[in-house]
Amino acid sequence: MFYRTHGEEERAVLLRFILQGSTLQDGKIIPVFKPPFDIIHGLAKDVREAERRPSSSRDIKKQAASGEAACPLKLPRTDSNCRPAG
Repeated sequence: MFYRTHGEEERAVLLRFILQGSTLQDGKIIPVFKPPFDIIHGLAKDVREAERRPSSSRDIKKQAASGEAACPLKLPRTDSNCRPAG
């Protein structure tokens, strides 16, 4: 929203803050982000790619989001007040 509502000078400041620069590849501008924006960009790219995969990967994402693990792991409690049953 900020980018669209502000003038050219404010937009330029924001771009200089986020980008190290950019390259031109096959007629397309490829942005080069500064840290930590490079990590954020990579994560967003991974999510977009995962959304394009077949439904089986989406099912895994739904399981993870709902708390259902594909491989549930039960760890022993380390609480000193917890005593074994029996």
